[in-house]
Amino acid sequence: MSAPDSGKPFPVHPTDEAAERFVEDADLSDYDFSRFKPARFEFQPKDARLDVRNPTEQLP
Repeated sequence: MSAPDSGKPFPVHPTDEAAERFVEDADLSDYDFSRFKPARFEFQPKDARLDVRNPTEQLP
């Protein structure tokens, strides 16, 4: 893996479409991923639970 700060900085994209085009067209090996961290997204906190029991015949 490359040394930190040895790759190009990542550009900022104004839209999701622009970011998708960048990922499709760019040579990502030119960029430094060493500072990337996993992220978890939770848009709304979960405050309820639902348990469902189905007959086996209804499962795919």
